[in-house]
Amino acid sequence: MTAALAQDSPRPLADPHRIAFCITDLDIGGAEQCLTNVVCHLDRRVWSPHVYCLSRRGALVDRLEQAGIPCTCLNWRGWPDAWRVLSLARKLRQLRPKLLQTFLFHANIAGRIAGTLAGVPIIVSGIRVANLPPGAVTVIPNGVDVARFADAWPIRNSELAAPPETRWMISVGRLHPQKGHRLLIEAVAPLLLKHPNWRLMIVGDGPLRGELDRQIGELGCRERIVLLGFRHDVPQLLKTSSLFVLPSLWEGQPNAISEAMAAGLPVIASDVEGVRRLDSAALTGNPPEVVGPGGVLEGVTGLIVPPNDVRALRGAIASLLDAPDTLDELAPKTHLLCRYLLTIEGMAGQYADLYASLLQAGPC
Repeated sequence: MTAALAQDSPRPLADPHRIAFCITDLDIGGAEQCLTNVVCHLDRRVWSPHVYCLSRRGALVDRLEQAGIPCTCLNWRGWPDAWRVLSLARKLRQLRPKLLQTFLFHANIAGRIAGTLAGVPIIVSGIRVANLPPGAVTVIPNGVDVARFADAWPIRNSELAAPPETRWMISVGRLHPQKGHRLLIEAVAPLLLKHPNWRLMIVGDGPLRGELDRQIGELGCRERIVLLGFRHDVPQLLKTSSLFVLPSLWEGQPNAISEAMAAGLPVIASDVEGVRRLDSAALTGNPPEVVGPGGVLEGVTGLIVPPNDVRALRGAIASLLDAPDTLDELAPKTHLLCRYLLTIEGMAGQYADLYASLLQAGPC
């Protein structure tokens, strides 16, 4: 099982394997946090990682450096030209890693070219959103720091300018058309009239903020739907809430859903790639995704709905608001499932196992 991968301690090596990671940027985002979590949780007795970031210094560089991991930011702007790729190739040739792992589109392309020019024997690319046959890829789900979200303290309703009896729905994600916030606001507005003790908080920032604010005003929901912007206290906000909703139009594997599950929230999400299923196969060691097809996974995780379908989204939310006992019963089961299947340690263990198997097999 996933959790067991981190339990076996590999034998320390006299000369740990040098491996390189290349990513487009290290600002806070799903793929960026995934890379950071993987690198920080690799066994340093076995692996000696070095991270190359194509763009400027981002918010996650501090965490890497605090963990003692060298990180080189190349300050590229836009699509790199040939000399920048050659510059990365020179750095890789100096490091002489046994394996290069790339993340995100630009790094996948530039890193593979530079790695090939530098003679890196094994290059692995991480694809976040793709429709590929199962045999063509190795699927490793993102892990989440379960304790960080499970142990957070809720925020008092008074600090959110809400009545004491308020129950919260929450959606976390950048304010971009991909995340479906316009659909969510349209779906939930009439439900808030029927359930006056419920409110919706939307956490995140982005280009749609002005448009979403106007939509909320036009629906007369300014006191019931709150745009909180970017927040550093997401674990606390999740623990304050009772239901997580993410009606995305497309996804990789959204970290926000895993974090909500770690906090013990039932989830309503779109039936899109990366969110599509968590069935009995996941419980026998196959790569899990997050919520169950067509409904609750035996009353455990939540509901999925067709993407871009306001009526279906409204119906799914209403079904849980109308059954608060069911909503409360799902919470501890959701947390346990996340703790069982989606830990950072388990994710890092799967990456380490993949790297070890590739090194043992040698270059193709």
